[in-house]
Amino acid sequence: MAPHRLHAIVPRPVALVSAAVALSLLGDSLLYAVLPSQAEAVGVPVGLVGVILSANRFIRLLSNPWAGGVCDRLGYARPFTAALLLGALTTAVYGLATGFWLLFLARVLWGVSWSFLRVGGLGTVLEHATHRDRGLLMGFFLGISRLGSLVAVALGGVLTDSIGYRPTFLLFAILSALAAVISGPSSKRCSHHAQDAPHVASSPSPQAPHSPPGPIPTGRAGHKSRRRRLWAVNVCGFSNGFVTAGLVTSTLGLLLKTHYGSAIAVGSLSVGIASVTGLLLSLRWAIDFGLGPYLGHLSDRLGRHRVILAAFAIGTLALGVFASVAAFIPLGLAAVVIFISSTALSAALDASLGDLAPVGEQGRTIGRYATCTDLGSACGPLLGYALGVWIGFMPMYILGGCLLLGAAGFYVKTVLSAEG
Repeated sequence: MAPHRLHAIVPRPVALVSAAVALSLLGDSLLYAVLPSQAEAVGVPVGLVGVILSANRFIRLLSNPWAGGVCDRLGYARPFTAALLLGALTTAVYGLATGFWLLFLARVLWGVSWSFLRVGGLGTVLEHATHRDRGLLMGFFLGISRLGSLVAVALGGVLTDSIGYRPTFLLFAILSALAAVISGPSSKRCSHHAQDAPHVASSPSPQAPHSPPGPIPTGRAGHKSRRRRLWAVNVCGFSNGFVTAGLVTSTLGLLLKTHYGSAIAVGSLSVGIASVTGLLLSLRWAIDFGLGPYLGHLSDRLGRHRVILAAFAIGTLALGVFASVAAFIPLGLAAVVIFISSTALSAALDASLGDLAPVGEQGRTIGRYATCTDLGSACGPLLGYALGVWIGFMPMYILGGCLLLGAAGFYVKTVLSAEG
């Protein structure tokens, strides 16, 4: 799909919330990149760096459902704007604070802020999407918001070395605050339009074959059927978060160090493991940005089920290669394929969530889904390092592949059988 065509079919509110979330992510992503090397300078024991970096994920297990309920009652606009301002404040604290407790508190507050940003952002997409372009718009939101992470890692590190740790965070805090001024979701509540009515410029193709989810019976049976399908989507979100954001992303550097030591020889050059790890991880965000809209659009054209199951299958095969080879090129390519399949899975699952979310309960539905994905991404690093040390990397990644296959099987049994 040509960039000008993509621009023409993305509603302005969706573009604005995507850009706002990208700006708000600057401080969070930069902290992951620079705190480990700057910990002593800001008074944080190295052993507690992981606690600070993971605090926001665990608090979201509580704040996601709360954010969903608040947004269902108040709409998305005011909570989203307040979350942008809170996110800017936490970024400023990263730059000004010294010591563990202030930074820990800032991370907890950022977790709450991110819950509202994600619910408000995804909810705004649902308000302006139909079943024919929901995947495209979800992929657009994913890609543009992740651009903030990519810029933070690429530019933030250079700025930290050039002007210093604290000035860089304060600059990012100003940019995050500007996001609250220039952008925000529309204040309208969820409507029947968001579920069924065609949007003037939202249909990517008049022949798009994807149809809404299979018929759901009315009454109590319909409620139970919808709830089962939503739980299948939640389980798939958990497995995607656990394996990709958890196992693969968190253990990639350790895996490379185990295979190659402190550096990898590239021709006559020797490249440090930290640099190689950073490059591969930045490709994950670049894939979200570059391919997110197109992979989401693919789920609109081919159907959610095909893209979800294909992403599970490809991701599992790539994880098998990732677990079994030591040569850098196939290992690096396998990591890239895992990231691509994860992006496709995220966009298609987000769109499926919109297909199934009941009118008036979209915020709560998004909150539950976000909690499941966060639980996966929070548990993945903890179990990944424990299992990697205990049973080795290869069995650990194989177990991750089994989890993906199990989630795919549950999806087939719960969703496809219900629609068949």
